[in-house]
Amino acid sequence: MGLLSPSFSVVLYEASVEDGDAFVSRAVEALESHCFDPKLAGSSEMASGWSVAYQPYPARISHEEVVFGNYLHFAMIVEKRRVPAALVKKHLALEEAKLLAQQGRSHISRKELKELGEKVKLSLLAKTLPIPAVHECAWNLASGRLYLFGGQEKVMESFEELFHATFSIRPRPVTAGTLAWDWARRHGRSADLERIEPEALS
Repeated sequence: MGLLSPSFSVVLYEASVEDGDAFVSRAVEALESHCFDPKLAGSSEMASGWSVAYQPYPARISHEEVVFGNYLHFAMIVEKRRVPAALVKKHLALEEAKLLAQQGRSHISRKELKELGEKVKLSLLAKTLPIPAVHECAWNLASGRLYLFGGQEKVMESFEELFHATFSIRPRPVTAGTLAWDWARRHGRSADLERIEPEALS
Protein backbone atom coordinates (compact mmCIF):
# COMPACT_ATOMS: atom_id res chain seq x y z
CA MET A 1 0.00 0.00 0.00
CA GLY A 2 1.47 3.38 -0.96
CA LEU A 3 1.35 6.51 -3.04
CA LEU A 4 0.65 4.74 -6.33
CA SER A 5 -2.21 2.64 -4.96
CA PRO A 6 -5.77 3.51 -6.13
CA SER A 7 -6.69 4.18 -2.49
CA PHE A 8 -4.71 4.28 0.71
CA SER A 9 -4.74 5.44 4.32
CA VAL A 10 -1.92 7.48 5.77
CA VAL A 11 -0.72 8.17 9.31
CA LEU A 12 1.29 11.30 10.00
CA TYR A 13 4.11 11.23 12.56
CA GLU A 14 6.68 13.70 13.80
CA ALA A 15 10.27 12.42 13.90
CA SER A 16 12.73 15.31 14.02
CA VAL A 17 16.49 15.13 13.58
CA GLU A 18 18.98 17.93 14.31
CA ASP A 19 20.79 17.92 10.97
CA GLY A 20 18.99 16.12 8.17
CA ASP A 21 21.88 16.34 5.69
CA ALA A 22 24.36 14.81 8.13
CA PHE A 23 21.84 12.22 9.26
CA VAL A 24 21.19 10.76 5.79
CA SER A 25 24.18 8.40 5.61
CA ARG A 26 23.57 7.11 9.14
CA ALA A 27 19.90 6.59 8.33
CA VAL A 28 20.67 4.53 5.22
CA GLU A 29 23.11 2.40 7.22
CA ALA A 30 20.45 1.89 9.89
CA LEU A 31 17.89 0.81 7.29
CA GLU A 32 20.42 -1.59 5.80
CA SER A 33 21.20 -3.12 9.20
CA HIS A 34 17.46 -3.75 9.74
CA CYS A 35 16.73 -4.88 6.18
CA PHE A 36 14.10 -7.62 6.06
CA ASP A 37 15.65 -11.05 5.56
CA PRO A 38 13.20 -13.94 5.01
CA LYS A 39 15.88 -16.41 6.12
CA LEU A 40 16.26 -14.73 9.51
CA ALA A 41 12.49 -14.61 9.98
CA GLY A 42 12.55 -18.37 10.50
CA SER A 43 9.27 -19.86 11.72
CA SER A 44 8.30 -17.00 14.02
CA GLU A 45 4.65 -15.92 14.09
CA MET A 46 5.57 -12.38 12.98
CA ALA A 47 8.70 -10.84 11.51
CA SER A 48 9.34 -7.31 10.25
CA GLY A 49 12.07 -5.28 8.61
CA TRP A 50 12.79 -2.53 6.09
CA SER A 51 12.83 -2.75 2.33
CA VAL A 52 12.99 -0.64 -0.82
CA ALA A 53 9.53 0.81 -1.48
CA TYR A 54 9.30 -0.06 -5.18
CA GLN A 55 11.14 -3.41 -4.99
CA PRO A 56 10.42 -5.50 -1.88
CA TYR A 57 12.93 -8.12 -0.71
CA PRO A 58 16.11 -6.52 -2.06
CA ALA A 59 19.51 -8.05 -1.35
CA ARG A 60 20.50 -4.78 0.32
CA ILE A 61 19.35 -1.17 0.76
CA SER A 62 21.50 1.50 -0.88
CA HIS A 63 21.55 5.31 -0.82
CA GLU A 64 20.27 5.61 -4.40
CA GLU A 65 17.20 3.47 -3.69
CA VAL A 66 15.85 5.35 -0.67
CA VAL A 67 17.14 8.97 -0.72
CA PHE A 68 15.19 11.51 -2.81
CA GLY A 69 16.06 15.11 -1.95
CA ASN A 70 15.01 15.77 1.64
CA TYR A 71 13.05 12.53 1.73
CA LEU A 72 13.80 8.97 2.69
CA HIS A 73 11.35 6.72 0.84
CA PHE A 74 11.37 3.12 2.06
CA ALA A 75 8.97 0.39 3.16
CA MET A 76 8.23 -1.87 6.09
CA ILE A 77 7.64 -5.54 5.38
CA VAL A 78 5.60 -7.52 7.89
CA GLU A 79 5.21 -11.28 7.48
CA LYS A 80 2.78 -13.23 9.64
CA ARG A 81 2.20 -16.93 10.09
CA ARG A 82 -1.08 -18.19 11.48
CA VAL A 83 -1.96 -21.73 12.56
CA PRO A 84 -5.67 -22.35 13.32
CA ALA A 85 -6.30 -23.28 16.94
CA ALA A 86 -8.28 -26.36 15.86
CA LEU A 87 -5.25 -27.63 13.91
CA VAL A 88 -2.97 -27.18 16.92
CA LYS A 89 -5.51 -28.99 19.11
CA LYS A 90 -5.69 -31.92 16.67
CA HIS A 91 -1.92 -32.41 16.42
CA LEU A 92 -1.47 -31.94 20.15
CA ALA A 93 -3.94 -34.76 20.80
CA LEU A 94 -2.08 -36.98 18.32
CA GLU A 95 1.31 -36.23 19.88
CA GLU A 96 -0.06 -36.72 23.39
CA ALA A 97 -1.46 -40.16 22.48
CA LYS A 98 1.83 -41.09 20.81
CA LEU A 99 3.85 -40.07 23.88
CA LEU A 100 1.58 -41.99 26.28
CA ALA A 101 1.81 -45.12 24.13
CA GLN A 102 5.61 -44.93 23.92
CA GLN A 103 6.03 -44.48 27.68
CA GLY A 104 3.19 -46.74 28.80
CA ARG A 105 1.52 -43.99 30.81
CA SER A 106 -2.12 -43.04 31.28
CA HIS A 107 -1.65 -39.28 31.50
CA ILE A 108 0.93 -36.49 31.34
CA SER A 109 1.40 -33.48 33.63
CA ARG A 110 0.11 -30.01 32.85
CA LYS A 111 3.71 -28.79 32.42
CA GLU A 112 4.48 -31.57 29.93
CA LEU A 113 1.28 -30.82 28.03
CA LYS A 114 2.18 -27.14 27.78
CA GLU A 115 5.69 -27.93 26.53
CA LEU A 116 4.28 -30.41 24.03
CA GLY A 117 1.77 -27.80 22.82
CA GLU A 118 4.55 -25.28 22.20
CA LYS A 119 6.56 -27.89 20.31
CA VAL A 120 3.56 -28.79 18.15
CA LYS A 121 2.80 -25.13 17.38
CA LEU A 122 6.41 -24.40 16.37
CA SER A 123 6.41 -27.47 14.13
CA LEU A 124 3.21 -26.34 12.40
CA LEU A 125 4.46 -22.74 12.06
CA ALA A 126 7.59 -23.99 10.28
CA LYS A 127 5.36 -25.66 7.67
CA THR A 128 3.08 -22.63 7.23
CA LEU A 129 3.78 -20.09 4.49
CA PRO A 130 3.99 -16.49 5.78
CA ILE A 131 1.48 -13.86 4.69
CA PRO A 132 3.40 -10.72 3.59
CA ALA A 133 2.33 -7.09 3.76
CA VAL A 134 4.31 -4.08 2.49
CA HIS A 135 3.72 -0.58 3.89
CA GLU A 136 5.46 2.41 2.32
CA CYS A 137 7.03 5.16 4.42
CA ALA A 138 8.14 8.69 3.47
CA TRP A 139 10.26 10.71 5.91
CA ASN A 140 11.03 14.39 5.29
CA LEU A 141 14.27 14.92 7.22
CA ALA A 142 14.05 18.70 6.84
CA SER A 143 10.59 19.09 8.40
CA GLY A 144 10.52 15.97 10.53
CA ARG A 145 7.25 14.86 8.95
CA LEU A 146 6.97 11.08 8.66
CA TYR A 147 4.22 9.38 6.64
CA LEU A 148 3.19 5.76 7.06
CA PHE A 149 0.85 4.37 4.40
CA GLY A 150 -1.30 1.97 6.38
CA GLY A 151 -3.40 3.02 9.37
CA GLN A 152 -4.29 -0.25 11.09
CA GLU A 153 -3.45 -0.28 14.80
CA LYS A 154 -1.25 -3.41 14.60
CA VAL A 155 0.65 -1.95 11.64
CA MET A 156 1.26 1.27 13.56
CA GLU A 157 2.51 -0.64 16.61
CA SER A 158 4.93 -2.69 14.50
CA PHE A 159 6.11 0.41 12.66
CA GLU A 160 6.72 2.47 15.82
CA GLU A 161 8.67 -0.37 17.47
CA LEU A 162 10.82 -1.06 14.40
CA PHE A 163 11.42 2.65 13.74
CA HIS A 164 12.61 3.22 17.32
CA ALA A 165 14.82 0.12 17.23
CA THR A 166 16.37 1.31 13.96
CA PHE A 167 16.90 5.04 14.50
CA SER A 168 16.64 5.40 18.32
CA ILE A 169 13.89 7.96 17.66
CA ARG A 170 10.37 7.55 19.02
CA PRO A 171 7.94 8.74 16.29
CA ARG A 172 5.08 10.86 17.65
CA PRO A 173 1.66 10.44 15.99
CA VAL A 174 0.31 13.79 14.77
CA THR A 175 -3.44 14.13 15.38
CA ALA A 176 -5.88 17.03 15.29
CA GLY A 177 -5.34 17.39 19.03
CA THR A 178 -1.53 17.54 18.85
CA LEU A 179 -1.72 20.04 15.98
CA ALA A 180 -4.04 22.24 18.06
CA TRP A 181 -1.75 22.14 21.09
CA ASP A 182 1.34 22.87 18.97
CA TRP A 183 -0.40 25.91 17.44
CA ALA A 184 -1.59 27.09 20.87
CA ARG A 185 1.89 26.86 22.38
CA ARG A 186 3.46 28.75 19.46
CA HIS A 187 0.90 31.56 19.75
CA GLY A 188 0.65 31.71 23.54
CA ARG A 189 -2.94 30.42 23.53
CA SER A 190 -2.54 27.27 25.65
CA ALA A 191 -4.77 28.69 28.41
CA ASP A 192 -7.54 29.37 25.87
CA LEU A 193 -7.34 25.80 24.60
CA GLU A 194 -7.52 24.40 28.13
CA ARG A 195 -10.82 26.21 28.69
CA ILE A 196 -12.49 24.51 25.75
CA GLU A 197 -14.97 21.85 26.85
CA PRO A 198 -15.88 18.84 24.70
CA GLU A 199 -19.36 18.72 23.27
CA ALA A 200 -21.24 15.71 21.96
CA LEU A 201 -22.56 16.10 18.42
CA SER A 202 -26.15 14.93 17.97
